[in-house]
Amino acid sequence: MISCEKMASTFSPYMVVAAFDFGTTYSGYAFSYRDMPTLVQTNQAWGDGNTNSMKTPTCVLLTPDQEFDSFGYDAENKYYSLAAENSHHGWLLFRRFKMLLHNDENISRKTLVTDINGVALPAVTIFTMAIRFLKDHLFKSADLFTSGFVTERDVKYVLTVPAIWTEKSKMFMREAAVEAGLSDSRLRLCSEPEAASIYWQSVTTLFARADQPPVLKPYMVVDLGGGTADMYVHEKLSDQTIKELYKASGGPWGGTVVDKNYIEWLTQIVGKDTMERFKTEKMMDYFDLLKDFEAKKRTVTPESEGKIAFKFYSSLNQLFEEENGCGIADKISVLGLTKMVSLNEREINIDASIVKSWFDEPIKNMIDHVLKILARPDMERVGSVLLVGGFGESKIVQEEMRRRIADKELIFPNEPSMSVLKGAVRLGHLPSLVSARVIRVRSELASE
Repeated sequence: MISCEKMASTFSPYMVVAAFDFGTTYSGYAFSYRDMPTLVQTNQAWGDGNTNSMKTPTCVLLTPDQEFDSFGYDAENKYYSLAAENSHHGWLLFRRFKMLLHNDENISRKTLVTDINGVALPAVTIFTMAIRFLKDHLFKSADLFTSGFVTERDVKYVLTVPAIWTEKSKMFMREAAVEAGLSDSRLRLCSEPEAASIYWQSVTTLFARADQPPVLKPYMVVDLGGGTADMYVHEKLSDQTIKELYKASGGPWGGTVVDKNYIEWLTQIVGKDTMERFKTEKMMDYFDLLKDFEAKKRTVTPESEGKIAFKFYSSLNQLFEEENGCGIADKISVLGLTKMVSLNEREINIDASIVKSWFDEPIKNMIDHVLKILARPDMERVGSVLLVGGFGESKIVQEEMRRRIADKELIFPNEPSMSVLKGAVRLGHLPSLVSARVIRVRSELASE
């Protein structure tokens, strides 16, 4: 019997498949060669100087002349250094702009996206710059062409997108990718949960015992990223292809909602005027506050108790005093929060119950939607739920899923944020792995 991998190496016209996961919070790429399709390689060298990561922040930094300067950690660090010297004025930092495309039927080349200070530029320009950087970084870092046997025309591109995006948003992404240098004829868009499903199936097949073949039951994939939560229901058929049993669905319930809830909570204490001044006049401190929370929220677990310390800045307190004639500690006392919140010049210590409450909204919405799908009569055979995506690494998410989805097998794979990338590479080599999809009807979408 000829294996799927052997079939790929025999019939695929492309020597390399390269996949790009363009995320709301983080982005990355992976690739493999036709002769070794399952040996998926990723860039291991992303980092902020202290740690290495397989992904980098989805951030684009432009010069005051609106020319591309840097992307990812490099963009964040440079902007932070500029702000520290009060030299950031005129520079444009775009971050988390992917959510602009979430269910936006009016998306077009005229659509604008704003930077961290509210300066607007055409969204297609920023998306194109980001994708072009990832493509160029791939070719430079992977040394794909040094042997002389591989040319750019030998590369098949796969770009992952949320399953719940509208066709207009997907077309917008394709056009930006083509402008970034990805050949339209060699570019495939792949839904993120579908890619994760393909990767998980390849792993389970690889490690299945010969005397105990895997049970071919339908399963749900939940891709919980920074911006959105996407759900699919799949079934692996006897010919090893994957059939979609339920149309893609989901909503804006990703990890960035937790960040938004924190900033809104802090704004309720200091006031909108003070927070706006903090953003504009003390940009370095504001940006550092955002980065600190993004990192610290990953450490919050269901067992977290007492108070959790986050970075705080005396500059914010000074601005509050100018606006209100008293300090933030006085405001905390007036609000009756002295037992739950304390602060000094460097830290604000917040009771774990408050911090964990910021997770409630996106997690509840996501699980409610999962349960709604599973309750359908035609979903009765679904036996397991696979959780992938960066926010899926949260212990709070996982514990709440265990509590509320007790009658299904829950699967939390290692490196859930990389499942999408690796599955997208596999799909590029074997485009026929998905044998059937459910057509999304506009009236059904409207009712979700």
